[in-house]
Amino acid sequence: MIRPSALGFLFTDSRKIDRALALVSTSQAKSDTSWTQPFGEWKTIRDNYNELIVRLRETKNLNREMAVTFRIFDDGVGLRYSFPDQPDLHHANIAE
Repeated sequence: MIRPSALGFLFTDSRKIDRALALVSTSQAKSDTSWTQPFGEWKTIRDNYNELIVRLRETKNLNREMAVTFRIFDDGVGLRYSFPDQPDLHHANIAE
């Protein structure tokens, strides 16, 4: 089960991003490829996943955008936050 959790970032050099986020867009993708590693238990690694990218924008303050990428694998789940370069967020120093 996945429980509800808060989404947000506290920066050391900019206003925090939390609450007041609106959905901008979503996109989906699939991948089923393999890659070879030079060492390790397995030589060939299968990279098979379904992906959902959710783009969000602040509805007040600086209107900054961020994306959350979810990847579902056969043996787990991964997520990544990304911040595109934008006028009010060229780089991010994350405190929490």
